[in-house]
Amino acid sequence: PAPAQAPAQAGAAPREAPAGDALLALITALGDAEDFETAAAALCTRLAATVGAARVVLGWRAGGRPPTRAAALSGAGEPEWDGESRRLLVAAMDEAIDQARALACPPGPGQRGVLRAHALQQRAGGAKAIATVPLAHGGTAHGALLAEFERPVSPRDLERMAQAGALATPWLRLLHARRPGPLRRAWRATGLSGRRAAARPWRARLLWAAAAVAVLASAVPIDLTVGAPARIEGEVQRTVAAPIRGYLKSVHVRPGDAVREGDLLAELGDRDLELERAKLKSEVAQHEGGVAAAMARGERAPMSIAQARVDEARARLGLVEHQLEQIKVRAPIGGVVLQGDLWQQLGTPVDRGRTLFVLAPAARHRVIVELDERDLRRIAEGGRGRLALSALPWDTLPLVIERIAPSAATLEGRNVFELEARVEGGIEALRAGQRGIAHLDAGHGPLALDWARRGGDALARLVWRWMP
Repeated sequence: PAPAQAPAQAGAAPREAPAGDALLALITALGDAEDFETAAAALCTRLAATVGAARVVLGWRAGGRPPTRAAALSGAGEPEWDGESRRLLVAAMDEAIDQARALACPPGPGQRGVLRAHALQQRAGGAKAIATVPLAHGGTAHGALLAEFERPVSPRDLERMAQAGALATPWLRLLHARRPGPLRRAWRATGLSGRRAAARPWRARLLWAAAAVAVLASAVPIDLTVGAPARIEGEVQRTVAAPIRGYLKSVHVRPGDAVREGDLLAELGDRDLELERAKLKSEVAQHEGGVAAAMARGERAPMSIAQARVDEARARLGLVEHQLEQIKVRAPIGGVVLQGDLWQQLGTPVDRGRTLFVLAPAARHRVIVELDERDLRRIAEGGRGRLALSALPWDTLPLVIERIAPSAATLEGRNVFELEARVEGGIEALRAGQRGIAHLDAGHGPLALDWARRGGDALARLVWRWMP
């Protein structure tokens, strides 16, 4: 279709390159393009320079069928449009395609056609004027060129846009028809072929190296491991509880102290018990006097009653003396104090049975591995592994799994099974309470296969979770 007549320019237009030179440069740029995207970007950039437009956008219809998609933008870089901007651009281009005529907004004298979408795009984009030329070949509309100007559109602008579109449309149609599939486009995007590979050889070498690493990870079998948090515990732990109800009088040890069997750990207050003992001793003496007086009078019944009271008082006195012996809390075994920092609790009351200290033998330890339930099937009793403690990150210790807990536990929101393991050839640096990371043997195979298996398991759980 013939371009619509545009109004005469209100001011002098920018100096334009001769039409022949501009078209020749456009043909050269299109011929140098390797693919549709490059050719489309070259067309927009060259046309913007030729007509002095602020921006040129190419809309394209695949196979000459709707919908129209914004395919390229003049200038460097990837086009960035939000949803509303893209919708307005496409609507303006569709408006020109549907009417099969070139449109300018504001319209020139004698121009016919509907310009509603053009007016909306002009206001949204802030351009002084816009012009759109449909691209047709063989009687089929394949797209449109939309240009935004900071000056009024001239008939010469529409003519040059129409000439550029007529030259470019057959070539763009051919390139789009020969457009490679998704795999081919992904290969080109790597830069390992074509001119980009020659221009940036370092990128090609880097990608080839990454490909080699991926092949090795997929083909070379290695020893696979499963990582899990681990902690050190005493092989035997003894809890020392308060033997009676009272208050804390003194403390002689703190966590980390080494103790021997029978060492004094703490003392409970004995004031109330001493008063009770003195009272009971007085009662015993009083009742013994009653027994002697009854014997002197020869009164058997009062004597029996007094003797019973003596026995009762002596029993209560024995209980108090036993409690006085228990107020001294002693170590039941030799080892290290794991828990029981009571220095700031002196004078506070304690109930009978309250845990005061936790002891463990100094040279006998076990490792508790907190294994995620998802990795349990890959581990078995008797398996081996390595342990790296946070305090000794460079000294890994060999492990042997001795027992797997029959039920799971919840730790920090994770469902885990606790594995009991033994450190082979133990070392003196081990201390109960230390933490680290254990790597347990999980078979032999390619690393990539292991990753794929983990990914497949995660996907299966996700699908099962959301399956109706």
